[in-house]
Amino acid sequence: MRFLFFVIAVFSFSSCYSQTLKDEISSILSKYKIPGISLAYIQNGKVSQELSLGKANKEKGQNVTTNTVFSAASLSKPVFAYAVMQMADKGQIHLDTPLYKYFTWPDIAYDPRNKQITARMVLSHTSGLPNWRKRNDTLRFQYEPGTRFRYSGEGYVYLSKVVEKITGQPIEEYMQATIFQPLGMTRSGYIWRKSFEPDFGVPHNDDGDAEENYFPESANLAASLQTTASDYAKFLIALMNSRNLSANVYKEMFTPQPLARMQKTGDELFWALGLASQHTKEGLAFWQWGDNGNWKAFVMIYPDRKEGLVYFTNSTRGMDAASEILSLFFKGKQPSLEWLRSL
Repeated sequence: MRFLFFVIAVFSFSSCYSQTLKDEISSILSKYKIPGISLAYIQNGKVSQELSLGKANKEKGQNVTTNTVFSAASLSKPVFAYAVMQMADKGQIHLDTPLYKYFTWPDIAYDPRNKQITARMVLSHTSGLPNWRKRNDTLRFQYEPGTRFRYSGEGYVYLSKVVEKITGQPIEEYMQATIFQPLGMTRSGYIWRKSFEPDFGVPHNDDGDAEENYFPESANLAASLQTTASDYAKFLIALMNSRNLSANVYKEMFTPQPLARMQKTGDELFWALGLASQHTKEGLAFWQWGDNGNWKAFVMIYPDRKEGLVYFTNSTRGMDAASEILSLFFKGKQPSLEWLRSL
């Protein structure tokens, strides 16, 4: 890393970081007019650097703290995938059993291809479903399930309904009981909670102006997670330590899926089960980006060496800064970001 590890400042809100890192991130925020960021960097399975910087609400002058809740956008998906893999480990769901055998989703029951979709296909984005349908429109298949990669939030919605059917619990209740509470993720939920209200981020547009926030009243396991960088780091540490996952299921979760190749180039970019993978000379990394309009986020982990980074921003320009932020922690090129820029 370019910043110095021996210059550490510890503050009353338990956030520690090098002063050089703070200065570098501050410069990046200023460059892209990003009001606030919350970031956690993990080394050797422990949080090494934790930084909350800037404004949660620029208009009110409210600072970002380690307790500030951000919209995680698609960083919602890996957390749910972790829960599904735990269910697979217990035999509650089988990754290659067609999901209709657990629950037939009325939204796609009209199309016989619905009987081909499996949990593996959903988690690797090979279900054949689109990312999102237009409001009040019929959900239509884009291609034959299990034949190629196409990113799909709708697939995650379907799988969450399957989990509800199997467990007999509302999905938010299930996630709280099996993931958030056991991991001590006290400021996390797929539905807005009153306990978030004293300290939450407000989304900001390209010019850095505050806009109206969205408070999810129903859980969307693909996109509605509300959380903090500190909480998300707890999830990443549990995941990389294979907590509540057998060795075989852990290995399967981090195996790039051959049919989920993301681009036809020399770069090794595939989707695994819940996270995308990139293979470079720096090793095998897994990642996910988040984009809920004026909320942007990114996570990358190297499970073999228990290293990872997650950051959340309350700005539509949060991904513009991804390359510069990642370069503070990881060496080499990032084909994941090159792929995202090509979308």
